[in-house]
Amino acid sequence: MIAGTSTGGIVDHDPASLTFVLPRAHVGALTRAAGSGNLAVMAQWVGLLAQVEDNVVDCFHHGGGVPYGAFPERLWAVEAEASGVGYDADLVKVTLPLVPGLEERLRAGIDVADVGCGSGHAVNLMAQSFPASRFVGLDVSEPALAAARPKARSWVSPTPLSCNMTPRP
Repeated sequence: MIAGTSTGGIVDHDPASLTFVLPRAHVGALTRAAGSGNLAVMAQWVGLLAQVEDNVVDCFHHGGGVPYGAFPERLWAVEAEASGVGYDADLVKVTLPLVPGLEERLRAGIDVADVGCGSGHAVNLMAQSFPASRFVGLDVSEPALAAARPKARSWVSPTPLSCNMTPRP
C-alpha cells in the first residue's frame, strides 16, 4: 500500500532516510483535520459495505432488501460521522436558508420532527441554533438512536429534545 501511495504521489518517499511523509497539502484530504472533503471518513464505507455485499447481490437476483440487522453495527457510527461533517458545514447557514421563511419560523418557535434522524446530529444542531423551537428525532434504527439519546442529553439545549424509535411493521 505504501508503494502505491508513494507512486501515486499521495505520500513522499525519501529513500535515503527510508521514510514516507504525508505532505501538508494532503492532510485535509486524508485525515479528519479538514472536516468535509476528506477521504478518512468516506474510506470506512468500503470495508463495512463489503460485509453485506452478498446480501445486496442476492437482492438483485431475488428482490427484497437488506435488513438493518444485517449491517455491521459500526455502520451507524460511520454514517453519523460522515453526515455530521456535512451538517456542521452547511445545515444552518446554507441548507435551511434555502426554504423561504423557514429561519424566521424556527426563530419564532415551531415544532420540528426530523424523520430519519439517525444519530440526531442535525436535529441537535437545529435545536442549538433555534432555541424557541421544539425538536424531536425519529428513526427506525435502534443502534443509531442508542447513539443519539446520550448526545441529545449532553448537548446544551434550552429546548427538550427527544429521540424515539418508530415501531417497524
